[in-house]
Amino acid sequence: MLKLCDIEESYAYVHFGDEYSNTAYISKLTGKTYWHSEFGDNEEELPENIDENDEYAVIPSKRDLDLGQTLVFRFMRKVAPDQEGQVSNYFSKRGAYARFRDFLERNNLLQKWYDFEDEQTKSALIAWCESNGIKLVAD
Repeated sequence: MLKLCDIEESYAYVHFGDEYSNTAYISKLTGKTYWHSEFGDNEEELPENIDENDEYAVIPSKRDLDLGQTLVFRFMRKVAPDQEGQVSNYFSKRGAYARFRDFLERNNLLQKWYDFEDEQTKSALIAWCESNGIKLVAD
């Protein structure tokens, strides 16, 4: 059994650095987590055949959980639906997230965004655990 904070910590590890450079696994049987970096600074060896063994689940990415642009637009519909079109335009060009962050700062919405993103991430991770047969205990 695992705590949600353990899953969140592994999820944060997956998103540290370059996309796809870090991977985290969890044993569905023991709850032990394994972290692996493409940069080679791994503290322990991964179990053999970890990618092919149903005992292990790969901690999902933001993309896997649909927590990218979709989340931005859900947030906009909730807190500033009249400005969703403006934000939508940001995402038609490079640098969209930087412009979105500037928009949030200008409109005093940055903390609301962080709270919303955190809440939605937790919900998505809980749902992911349930769908993968991973039991969580209270933090």
